[in-house]
Amino acid sequence: MSDIPPRVFMSYAHVNASHKNWVRLLAMRLRSHGVEVLLDQWENTAGSNVILFMNSGLTDADRVVAIVGDSYRDKATAGTSGVGYETQILSAEMMTNQRDDRVIPVLRDNAEVDFVAAVPPFLKGRLAIDMRDDASYDEKYDELLRTIHRRPTNIAPPIGPNPFDVVPDYMRLPASQQPLAYTRDALAGDVRFSYRDNDGWFVLGHGDRRFTTHWGEHGDHSVRVYSDGPDVHAVAVTDRGADVRDISDAASYQRNSSYREVPVGATALWLNKAGYWAATTVREATRYGRTSEDHEHTIASMCRVTCGNAVAAAGGRVTTRPGR
Repeated sequence: MSDIPPRVFMSYAHVNASHKNWVRLLAMRLRSHGVEVLLDQWENTAGSNVILFMNSGLTDADRVVAIVGDSYRDKATAGTSGVGYETQILSAEMMTNQRDDRVIPVLRDNAEVDFVAAVPPFLKGRLAIDMRDDASYDEKYDELLRTIHRRPTNIAPPIGPNPFDVVPDYMRLPASQQPLAYTRDALAGDVRFSYRDNDGWFVLGHGDRRFTTHWGEHGDHSVRVYSDGPDVHAVAVTDRGADVRDISDAASYQRNSSYREVPVGATALWLNKAGYWAATTVREATRYGRTSEDHEHTIASMCRVTCGNAVAAAGGRVTTRPGR
């Protein structure tokens, strides 16, 4: 999110005092909601260079709000007065870049029902915000404000996988499709799983407090953890026997490696991309095997961990602060 407010140039026709006052009140409200509005009523006084104001304003503005009424349409079409001058500049710009959405047409004091007939030629084909009805003013104002800040109400959801594609073995499933035996919504309690199955993935929690943890074999009494989960930012490890209830700042632990070894009795501290921490204390790490003629084959590797939510002291186990 940028700290620089969007700059908006108000293009309108000086129809009468009532119309000018309506535009000024709209500009004042926009400024109160984080928009730097360039309005001639504020910028120009006796002796001001109006042409320079229009040139620099239209050039420097991020967006142009065109208040389109019958008078604005007629002057823009005929190329007369300040509206006609501004239209020439905007028309050339829009002809050069047809995809440009810098100009936002706003209908006001316009008797035409048909949109095509209501706007000048250079705005035909552009979606407009209809603010002619005062009863729906607040709703349309919110639409205008969101358009300026580029914060639309409706956002397209992410595209999911093609259900007819065969996923190769080397591609892991997203957390939403992990086998139920390797997911746990609760961030407290004991979990026992085989880290040889499901490619070592185990999902803890949900929403902003979801942690897609990744486990691997390391030794008879330790495991390896990785920070490559889609929602995991980093992983750290405490000393063996450390009581996670005594941790006052989880962010103080080293977490600049893509993987860590966790001996039995130690705790892995997971930082997810939403800024939350979770703790998993390894209680057991066992490798089971059978002997063949030549060598030993590992057929299962089990791990038991005690999970704790490092944000909200789940089950009274963990009292570390969030990593925000």
